Amino acid sequence: MIETIELMTERVARLREDGLSRDLKEEMPELRGQLAEKALEATLGKPQAIRIAEVLETVFNNVPVQIRHGELLVGSRGASGYPEVDHAMARGSAEYPYMISDFQTLLEIGVRGVIERAEARLAAMDEADPDQMESVHFLQAVIKSCQAVIVWAERYAEEADRQAADTDDEDSRDELAEIAARCRRVPAQPAESFADALQSVWFLYVALYLETRAASCLGRLDQYLLPYYERDLATGRLTRDEAKELLCCLWVKLYENVQGVLGSHAQTITLGGMLPDRSSGVNDLSFLCIEVAEAMGNVGAQIAVRWFEGQPPELLDRAFSLMEQKAVMPQMFNDETYIAALDGLGVPFEDASQFALFGCHEPVISGMGYQRPASYPGYVSFYDWLEKALGLQSFGTPPQLRVVADPPVNVRDFWERWKEAMRQGVRDAVIRANFGDKIKQELLPRPLMSAFLKDCIESGADLTQGGARYNMTGFQGCALATSADSFVAVKELVFDQQRIPMSELIDAVVADFRGYEHIRLAVTNQPSKYGTDCEDADIWAQRMVDAFCDEIETHRNFRGGPFSPGMWSFVQNVHMGKRTAASPDGRRAGEPISHSMDPVSGQAVRGPTAVLNSAAKLSQTRFSNGGSLLLEFSRSVIADECGRLAARSLCEAYFRMGGIEIQLSCSSAEQLMEAREHPERYRDLVVRVAGYSDFFVRLDPALQNYIIEREKHTLSGQTT
Repeated sequence: MIETIELMTERVARLREDGLSRDLKEEMPELRGQLAEKALEATLGKPQAIRIAEVLETVFNNVPVQIRHGELLVGSRGASGYPEVDHAMARGSAEYPYMISDFQTLLEIGVRGVIERAEARLAAMDEADPDQMESVHFLQAVIKSCQAVIVWAERYAEEADRQAADTDDEDSRDELAEIAARCRRVPAQPAESFADALQSVWFLYVALYLETRAASCLGRLDQYLLPYYERDLATGRLTRDEAKELLCCLWVKLYENVQGVLGSHAQTITLGGMLPDRSSGVNDLSFLCIEVAEAMGNVGAQIAVRWFEGQPPELLDRAFSLMEQKAVMPQMFNDETYIAALDGLGVPFEDASQFALFGCHEPVISGMGYQRPASYPGYVSFYDWLEKALGLQSFGTPPQLRVVADPPVNVRDFWERWKEAMRQGVRDAVIRANFGDKIKQELLPRPLMSAFLKDCIESGADLTQGGARYNMTGFQGCALATSADSFVAVKELVFDQQRIPMSELIDAVVADFRGYEHIRLAVTNQPSKYGTDCEDADIWAQRMVDAFCDEIETHRNFRGGPFSPGMWSFVQNVHMGKRTAASPDGRRAGEPISHSMDPVSGQAVRGPTAVLNSAAKLSQTRFSNGGSLLLEFSRSVIADECGRLAARSLCEAYFRMGGIEIQLSCSSAEQLMEAREHPERYRDLVVRVAGYSDFFVRLDPALQNYIIEREKHTLSGQTT
């Protein structure tokens, strides 16, 4: 069982245990859905932006308002149900928007200040002008949505007053009175203190969840909260321990907000990294967040640490120490490569340096970028294209293969076929993604989200209309290693060495290798594998990635921005594998395809250095939508300071070679198998899944099996 490694206050321990013990899903009735349907029906015929704003007004006026005993931070969704989102997704919308709010502006001028900006912009427009009509409606919706948030906060102030009047406990009465006063200040007005700032940020964060199911991450919290933290410490208004307790309360609220389902939301806080003046952003608040993560364990935020050459190493050291808990699995991101990737899209350094991580891997320019990956249309399998290049096609459940064309006759023919299949696959995915964005623009304008993205108010355009300063749409390449290994197996065993006739290989793959075990062993043991620092395998992986990036970058999205390539699969490698028949690298039908930029599971036979060398050969400065490499360490490797230093040095070496991101994991197959058999004993066991961590016993059985198999191939200090 997992234990926190630092003591927390009695208040936080109680709130944390209360959150873990409650059935949080039961506390989210479908009331929001009922309210939304009522508002949508009442506003038929009005502009869609106004209708969405009136949905928010109805929701904020009516969702339950509750303050739990001892809470210092208040605000929760209190209801679920998003019929407008469900309708748009049924029509083909590409899921939810991704953004990180302009929290700095919120704290500096408050929601009223944003309303004033919108009102000033609206005053300069004329609804009778057809070129300005949509902008007028958008700005009216912004104002109405923001006013609704202020009313919602006032309802919390009234609830705090009510509870204060009902209690005989003097300390509770004082706390509730302070909460009431704070809710009347923020988010309407600028924050005056660290507690104000945290409450204002939390109100906006939850408000965006009430606008859409999954909306924002907290971004660079250690930067925008720092002035309030330092000012309160300097004046004696706050102690460091009190600040830590407030942040622990934030961690509890994050857990409650996603109903304890960590993986579907991946709420990430980004620490450290460069500032716009190229200095280091590491500060005491960065370390305080690490301490909170240590104390809270599996309740709260995921931690992403930005790194650049010259940044104080202590932050990375502390991040590695989190792994000892078996609960918090940090993520590491290379500033220099990410910023270079954003520069390739025309983002100046001053803005690019403000990137933070949304969810698992996606870099989002804080407060400026609407950079939603293309969701399911954006997950594209390199192996699907290789299968077509072989003249094959997967079908059915469980997956089988049929021959649909003659196989390639030589390596050049094979490669050209792969590129043609890739170009068509990307084109089809772009069409689906753009259609989804079109549906989102028609049905799901987001006036509240847009109010807190730079340039939307100034341009008079919703984020779905391209109003944000940056408008990228990400694509995620999957199955790189499965594809490279399969390509090289065909190249070497069929064309170069002529050990296996093409017809026999095709027959073996179609038969899922049943009756062809000698061929399966030949392709599985063929030594040229991506992830072993093998030049032949790595160069074909490079070529595939470069061709993919070249093609993606020729397209534009529906909002006028670029498509941005990334190399990560989330958990789609498991789902894609279920629909994919056998492959020429020896993989059996239905098994997972390779994960993100990782080698095929079980093929990292030359250790972590070889894996990093292979991955570093990829053109990662083109991965403006991120790129994940998962490093698995046995428990013994990080059990002492010497092992952690070695692991940190390995990560830093990869970053110096141009690596963009490393995910870390540390667990044992034996423990996971026991948890699978006895879930009641391991309710709090958290594992690295993909770009996020989640409770192992709550995962789909297919994901559990994939993670166990992945861990079985983990040797001391090696990757899978």
